[in-house]
Amino acid sequence: FLLPATTIDINLHDTYVIIDYRHFCLPIAILSALTTLCYFIMDKIGRQISNKIGFWHFGLILLGLLLTYSLFVTVEYLFNSNNPPDTVAFGGNDSFLLTAAIGLLLLLAGLIVFLVGLLRALVQKRK
Repeated sequence: FLLPATTIDINLHDTYVIIDYRHFCLPIAILSALTTLCYFIMDKIGRQISNKIGFWHFGLILLGLLLTYSLFVTVEYLFNSNNPPDTVAFGGNDSFLLTAAIGLLLLLAGLIVFLVGLLRALVQKRK
């Protein structure tokens, strides 16, 4: 935006912060698209993955992403800054690492639930 009045330009342009987490969001988007494609293909060939497994898969992945998001932000901060990250909000370093480890385990559990659902759908008889 190029506005004739500089005061308006400052008020409109400098009132927000853009945070770029492409390295975190892009792999999640790609994996989500591939997972959605698997659900779609299984539905089209008549071997649906059960809704119960789908809900467990979605819940575990979402909770795992929420817990590990802070880990990715902190790792990025460590590489781009000389100051150590402040983990007091997470209860200190031990609680922070425990939270991140639980998040990674939930992500792994969500992946396992998806693979089990996919295998069950492949071996079941067609309807």
